[in-house]
Amino acid sequence: MQKKEEKIRNNLRHILPSNMLRNSRRRENPEDDSAQELANDCGVKMIWCGGRDAVTEVHVANMCQETVDWASCDGFWQLYLTPGTFHIEITMRSGRPVWSGEVSIKEEEWRTLEIGHLFASCEQHAEKRSQFSFPNGRSACSFLCCYATIALHEVLGLGSDIARTEVSGEDVMRVVDEGMSLFEDRDVSALLRDLGMEHMSVEEAIELCGHAWSDKGALRIKETFWGSLSDPSSIMHLIQEASSSEARPPGSGGSRNHGIKFLCMTKPPETVLMLVAPSLDLYSVLDTHTRTIGTSQYPASIYRCRNLEDLALLLWTNFFPLPPGIDIEELGAYAMFELVLLEFIPSSPAAAHLSSRAAHAEVMETEEDAAAQDGGAVEAAGGSEGRREDGVPGTQKSRRRTARAREQEEEGEEGEDRIVVLE
Repeated sequence: MQKKEEKIRNNLRHILPSNMLRNSRRRENPEDDSAQELANDCGVKMIWCGGRDAVTEVHVANMCQETVDWASCDGFWQLYLTPGTFHIEITMRSGRPVWSGEVSIKEEEWRTLEIGHLFASCEQHAEKRSQFSFPNGRSACSFLCCYATIALHEVLGLGSDIARTEVSGEDVMRVVDEGMSLFEDRDVSALLRDLGMEHMSVEEAIELCGHAWSDKGALRIKETFWGSLSDPSSIMHLIQEASSSEARPPGSGGSRNHGIKFLCMTKPPETVLMLVAPSLDLYSVLDTHTRTIGTSQYPASIYRCRNLEDLALLLWTNFFPLPPGIDIEELGAYAMFELVLLEFIPSSPAAAHLSSRAAHAEVMETEEDAAAQDGGAVEAAGGSEGRREDGVPGTQKSRRRTARAREQEEEGEEGEDRIVVLE
């Protein structure tokens, strides 16, 4: 028990006030020495939630200004203050505002500020559920991201006139509740057990579970990318490339999505869904997990970022962080991520028409086979009904591709999957 308690103390050493004196502010008044700091055991404890290598300026009105290198202090920094009310402003070195406000301090009180969030806003349902709220939800994230792509096409009105671009907390909960209902009703977790799989990739979710949403339409992978988590620029460049991918032309079977791209990012064992549309200033992440950022715990949520750079930093810093102090080459595949651009092909009268054409082609094919057999009998009797125009024996089936075959080939030409690897 004693060794366990000692280990806990060592793990917490970097956040305990008694060990943060090296990060305390330098006072402008020379009479304020370290003994006075200990006497006034109160102030502000700041927890950095932004980029790992950030450096900020912390300015306390009429008192002091400090430069804080967040990497050197492990994301935790303490500012000793006397009891009272203080106006604090925090900016990046570039001058970009990070946080500003009034803070009231009481004796022997440490106020905690979480600053530097890379999302502009975050919204979740009041009931604060996530995939982990369900018995079999642990392995459901790839499935839920696929289902979210379909559900959000409906709620945002992307198939026709766009209704809105903002995903709400209600929408997130609908995705989780309806998606988990399908996941459990279709015994997907049992399927994973039978296959000896604990988690699915997006491709496996579509291939193995596409029947779960077949009444709404179909999902296809338009493009697949791979990159390294060594720095956020790899994520940013791949998202930029994927979001610039051309949408399918009208009439080709894909839904009209008004420029919104649905991107699944996977670093095993987790998958999240991004909605990206630069023309709409839309840079959002739908996360069905329960996630801790700073000291706060977030249920299934939609995170909205200001720009592409913040989106990439959010994913790199808060969603898929790598263990610190380890050579990236030693991590190998563990440091890689997959980015999948999804396309939703909804069920529609047009799709039904294509199905009827395929059915008609099958009927025609059957009739032609029967006619060919009759022609063969006639030919054996000296007739010519089973011959091609050049007089060579053959059937209608061998001379002509069916409508279904042509449609499948055209589909393959229009939507051929492309794989891109970014070193």
